[in-house]
Amino acid sequence: MSKLATWQEGYASSQDRGKFCSFDYEVIEAHTKALMHQAARFLYFKKGKGIIDIDGVQYKIVPNTLIAITPWEITNVIQVVETMQLIKIVYDYSYLNENLKTNYDSETETGELLRILGSQPALYLDSQQAKEVELILDQLREELGVESTLITPKDRPLTSIYTICKLSELMVLYLRFIQYNNKNDTDINVEDKQIGNEYAIL
Repeated sequence: MSKLATWQEGYASSQDRGKFCSFDYEVIEAHTKALMHQAARFLYFKKGKGIIDIDGVQYKIVPNTLIAITPWEITNVIQVVETMQLIKIVYDYSYLNENLKTNYDSETETGELLRILGSQPALYLDSQQAKEVELILDQLREELGVESTLITPKDRPLTSIYTICKLSELMVLYLRFIQYNNKNDTDINVEDKQIGNEYAIL
């Protein structure tokens, strides 16, 4: 019997459909329904413990876990051991990808950067890595405001360029941290288990 996955809209912001990136906070207290994401996102778990399923692969969630979700992936939180508090960055993957390809000379490295996000969606940060990621997230919050508060930040010049730079910086850190963790075997104990679920789209 197949599981049902709700098809999420492809907009980065539910408040302003013209925005290509948004910042918000979220709390997860119980397991969630499966969602197919049209818009890409980063989920940074500040607190809590549990398990998230990403396209049939399960990953443990602990504090300082950074999750990268690319378009058309199906996710659901299947277990909550401790209430999860997270930061959610939703962005237009295609828009960012086009800007990277247009403004960056090496398509090989750019393609590798974007491919990594889909192939290794869970990253477990040490304390120093967490500080670097949190700095970027704080800067994005100041630039974009918080989606759920409906408070619009003051107009600033070149917000789109600034946001693209910060998202790109976050992606570069993601790739470097994966390489560092793999090289130094500093990853925490994680059980990744393939499951044979199929999903129907609602």
